[in-house]
Amino acid sequence: TKQAVCYCIAHVANRVGVELLGFICMSNHIHLLIHDPQGVAPRFADELFGLLARAMNWHRRRYGSLWDNRKASIIECADLDAALKSLAYVIANATAAGLVRGPKQWPGAISLVKQLGNEPTIIKRPTVFFRKEGKGCCPEQVALTLHIPPELRHLSPRQYQDQVHEIL
Repeated sequence: TKQAVCYCIAHVANRVGVELLGFICMSNHIHLLIHDPQGVAPRFADELFGLLARAMNWHRRRYGSLWDNRKASIIECADLDAALKSLAYVIANATAAGLVRGPKQWPGAISLVKQLGNEPTIIKRPTVFFRKEGKGCCPEQVALTLHIPPELRHLSPRQYQDQVHEIL
């Protein structure tokens, strides 16, 4: 499940052109923080949740709705401070819910501070569900990149990570 979630997020983000800043997948919802320079967030959400629902339903040998019938909640961060606080909220979500002692202990899909702004993580296509060829095929591997917000791209990855740590 973790590999499928990470694969879907990276694949769809790369395909539609959003920049992933952070994420966590909880047992019943996902938090994503993106930079959307092309205004494609609704397309990103539709494609991501559709692909992920089909993959999870196939994996669990079920069909029908995986998500509730409400549309994804997309919130615009008004400024850099709001974006950094949102990122800290996302990373600390499982900890704040009392499920783990810290983000590193979360066994599910999560962006960790040490990954922010660093080299992409290569995610291999899961061995089940995702097509290798033909219509709707998926690449053998995708790059999961956690970008630095545009306003902070003058910082090194370490400096950016330190800023996020201060808020956590």
